[in-house]
Amino acid sequence: MRENQILPCVIWLTGLSGAGKTTMANFLHAYLEHQGHKSCVLDGDELRAGVNKDLGFDDVSRKENIRRTAEIAFLFYKKGFIVLVSLISPFREDREAARSLFPSGAFFEVFVDTDINICEQRDVKGLYKKARSNLLTFFSGIDSVYEAPQTPDIIIEGHNEDMIPTNANKVLQIINKKQFNANSLKVLIYGYGWNGKSMLEFLEDMNSLSKVSIEIYVHDEHFSPFIKDKRAIFNKEDIHINNFNFIFICMNNQSRAMSIKDSLLSQEAGGGVHLPAIRHIDNYFYSSKMKDIFTRHNEQYFIDIWNNDTFENTYFNAFIKNEYEKINDNIEYYEYYINKLLKHTLNNEMENQEENFIAHYTYQKNKYPMICVSYALGRCGTTVMTQWLSSLEIFGYFPNMLASYINTPIVGLKNYQLMKHFFSQQSCFESHFGVTQGMTGIMEFSALSLILGNRLTSDFSTYKNMNSLQLQKAKSFYIGFINTIHKPLITKSSAQEVYIFEQMFDDTLYIVLERDIYTHVLALVHLYKTLSPHLPGYSTYITPNICFENNPVLYAAITLKNAIIFRDMILSSIDNARKIIISYEEFCTNPCRLFEEICHKLKEQGHRIDDSYKGIDHFTVSPRKADGDIIAIVDEVFSNEKYNLF
Repeated sequence: MRENQILPCVIWLTGLSGAGKTTMANFLHAYLEHQGHKSCVLDGDELRAGVNKDLGFDDVSRKENIRRTAEIAFLFYKKGFIVLVSLISPFREDREAARSLFPSGAFFEVFVDTDINICEQRDVKGLYKKARSNLLTFFSGIDSVYEAPQTPDIIIEGHNEDMIPTNANKVLQIINKKQFNANSLKVLIYGYGWNGKSMLEFLEDMNSLSKVSIEIYVHDEHFSPFIKDKRAIFNKEDIHINNFNFIFICMNNQSRAMSIKDSLLSQEAGGGVHLPAIRHIDNYFYSSKMKDIFTRHNEQYFIDIWNNDTFENTYFNAFIKNEYEKINDNIEYYEYYINKLLKHTLNNEMENQEENFIAHYTYQKNKYPMICVSYALGRCGTTVMTQWLSSLEIFGYFPNMLASYINTPIVGLKNYQLMKHFFSQQSCFESHFGVTQGMTGIMEFSALSLILGNRLTSDFSTYKNMNSLQLQKAKSFYIGFINTIHKPLITKSSAQEVYIFEQMFDDTLYIVLERDIYTHVLALVHLYKTLSPHLPGYSTYITPNICFENNPVLYAAITLKNAIIFRDMILSSIDNARKIIISYEEFCTNPCRLFEEICHKLKEQGHRIDDSYKGIDHFTVSPRKADGDIIAIVDEVFSNEKYNLF
């Protein structure tokens, strides 16, 4: 870094009246402007003649004077200015309050330490004379206290005006040293696709495993509005490049990256002499599997690479690729690829890999079975059961596999859309503080969504005529998951999905979850009222002449009965050795018993599994109770074949 380069900040000059604050502020301003920096001076007297002219000099007014000035300074700072504040600001508490507005390393308290006798001799404005004559009250150093800084960032002596250039140079050198200390960096990741997420992992590992302290910001044209971390920069116009030590443009396409670099530079034209090292990251190969590199190379090694290389960042990119190849000598490429698929945003860069991906798994066998919690209709306890199974940590579960991605400080978006897009499906999502419909959807991700989208039906011909390529896609996807995590994979499965799994695998274990039919009907009535009685996968079990609004209980009972019939038709062809039938009420009373039975079934298939139970003793059963009228309607439906669709 070049000497006396300064990032945008606030230089807060405090001291007695006549100490030389304004003289120093004006000198620094002229110097910085000459060097090409954007700077401005906020002088106490000028502010009191304008925005603060309604304020007096009592303690309360002084506090408000400092508060307003700090807020104005903050606005200029955000626009990339070096702000020089010349203000007596007599109280430590108020100066600290001003400091608190700014990030670390952006506020520098400069104490202009001039003896009061020298200040009084100067008395350019005649204020000391008035204060001594009692013509002026609340005057700092005379009849109002001035609390000198105890630990200012910089101290300069103001008694000798010939020392102004020397003192100015001292101020800039100290600020430069603090801002560009190798132990403190400010970095922007531009582009939050696969490459950006990979670079984020690198910087976070560098943060945790070395002495360096890196403040990381992220901007992406598509994802930033949905990133919930406060360090996300939503609008490109809010990026002031001279705020950063390094900017990493993370994307495969080098010409596109170069275009973004030129755009950033033109956006900041005339913005100052400090320009960050802007570097291109052309790969997504770094992951925390490689973090031992920080035991072989200290932080200065990488900082020097970034500083000394060109925009293409050739040496660093080659270094990461070389390290990647070392760790992948014993890792199946496509299993690693699945892991990257889970952890990173697609960003439309891997679509052409689909055929290779399918081909890789076409002749592979899953190392562990699927464990499907099979249900007739929703609201029977599948979510509780799958979350309970996942909490035992010996099974894989989609949300758990995404946990490392979701819990990173900056949350990307396209988890669910990624997988739908990867398999050429359409997907919509809405955002809400970084949590999306798509992210919720991944918890329900299924083979059915890969093959049929939302076209649920109880017509067997739909499934018998499934496209073989679609089926192979889904099979490849699940084998990829299972063989990557080396655990049985938990999923919920409707009757339709059971049928599909049976086309793909011959070792799937089904937990057939049933529920007290009266309680289940009540839960369905509530669901239909809350959402819609025409939900995909629900309304397929009702004839058009039955109207929910006329008789909600009858409608819900008929859908439940037919869904159970359809499920049992499909399950009837599956060997009992691969089925565990249990009611939700039994499960809630003694979940450990179900766990033991699952372990027994898996061992019978030849799988080694930790059978020590670490879960809870019981769950609370729903308090819903059906009255006599509801029971009568449900009994009528379940005992009368006229309601049967099959």
